[in-house]
This record gives sequence, C-alpha cells and structure tokens, in this order.
Amino acid sequence: MTTSHHSIETYQVTFQDVDPSGRIHLHRLMDYAQDCDDRNCKLMGIDSQTLLAREACWLLIGNSLRFNGQLPMAGEQLIVDSWSIRLDGIRFYRGNRYYRNQRSEDSLFGTGVSEWILADVHQHRPLRPPKVLDIESFIAMSDPSADDSKELTRLKPVLNPQLAPVRFEYLVGLGDIDMNTHLHNTHYIRLALDAAARLLDLDPRRQDFSLQAFQIHYKAEIDYGDTLEIMADLDFDDPAWVNIEGRFGSGATTSFLARLRGSLIDRPRRGLV
Repeated sequence: MTTSHHSIETYQVTFQDVDPSGRIHLHRLMDYAQDCDDRNCKLMGIDSQTLLAREACWLLIGNSLRFNGQLPMAGEQLIVDSWSIRLDGIRFYRGNRYYRNQRSEDSLFGTGVSEWILADVHQHRPLRPPKVLDIESFIAMSDPSADDSKELTRLKPVLNPQLAPVRFEYLVGLGDIDMNTHLHNTHYIRLALDAAARLLDLDPRRQDFSLQAFQIHYKAEIDYGDTLEIMADLDFDDPAWVNIEGRFGSGATTSFLARLRGSLIDRPRRGLV
C-alpha cells in the first residue's frame, strides 16, 4: 500500500473513552478516526478549517466498519491510518485502518470505508468538487489500491414502527451537536449501539458486546432541540444482524439507517487478590 499520502496518527485511549469492558467506545474511536481524516485532508488543502474559509463543509453520507480483533483498552494506543481512496462524481471515498498499540498486520483490529460530499456551509447543498479543490492534485494524492467502497451498500428502511420491539425517543441536546448545530455523526453511532443493546437485553455489569460489523447511512440531519425516535429489531432474513432506524419525532421522515452484527459475551468475574 502506498503510504506517501496517508496520514497515520497515534491516540492514547483514556478512561473517559471506554465502556464497562474497559475498551474504547465505538463513537469515541470514530471521533479519533475523523480527526485523522481531517489531518489527511489538510495534505490536500480541504481540511475543515480551510473549507470553512471557503464557506464549505464535509457531509458524511455513510460508513461501513469491520472488526476482526479486540478494540484498544484504556491506557493503550489507538493507531489510525487514513487516506483518500477516490472521487466519483461529487462523492468522495475514504479508507481507514485501525491498529492496537503498534502498526502491524498482527495488531490490525478493524477497517473502515466512508462516503462524503462537499456542501455549502449555510444550506448544506452539494457542491461540485472543482469549485473547492484541484481535481488533478486530489487524484494524484489518492490511493485506490485498497478500495473497499463496495461495503457501502445503500440501506433501505425495513422496520415497522408498530412492531419494532425497541422504540425510544432522544432529545438532541447541546452536548450532541457539531459546528453546524446538527447531531454529530458519531452520536448517531452511539444511539444505534444503545438501541441494539436494549434489543439484545445487554447487562453491562456482566456482559460485553463484541462488535463484528457496523454500517450506517445518513439520510437527513437532526437539529438542536429536535426529537429523534429510534427503533431496532432483528433482521427478518438473518437474525445475526440488528437493524436500526431513526426518524424525526413520530413522523415518517428517516434520519438514519444502521445495521450491525455482534455477540454478547459473559465477562469473567474478577476475583479478590
């Protein structure tokens, strides 16, 4: 893999980052990953600060994650490799690789691919990339050799609100919003996992949830003070997967769709020393 236009950053996992198992929360991992994404975009002159000066911003469309190992624990290091895969029309595709403590194939515990567009910072209307960046330079600094964008299949609503066994409302507060006063994309991930935990009847005092795959598709933004109704159910065709949908209040407008696969694991009892 070409590394000349990759950004590789190391982050110390703190106790404030982790869940009851002591491993980093998925939404905190994604916070760090997007920090690394932004550092990589700076190489191309399109990081968040530069875009704001041009009255533009990034909008995340979708994210697909795969995990084949244990996530880092408090006190350990999370290493993120971030790079641009390619540009297709107005859609940008980015790749991530996640390592625990050292950057080696043995320490690789997950991969990710995400889809983005550039938008007007005020109305969030899509912008054509040539208005914001030099296309030839961008292509020259991209690495299409590890293109996993096939993982970003379009999710479709499959839940019946009246039949979904898990339904709850969430009021978007100040601590949830980003610079655009909308629910931050990593907080959707937090709420999706919460819905799955309720559906699977997870007891965080004695069980851990081992996540294997996660996919999310963002449909419409939720603003500060809005209410998000979240639903979850097992996939009818493959109960190994959990389907999640978030809607505006009790209306019919879908805000996000997600699906995930994982398993509950009993946590070993901690004996007295």
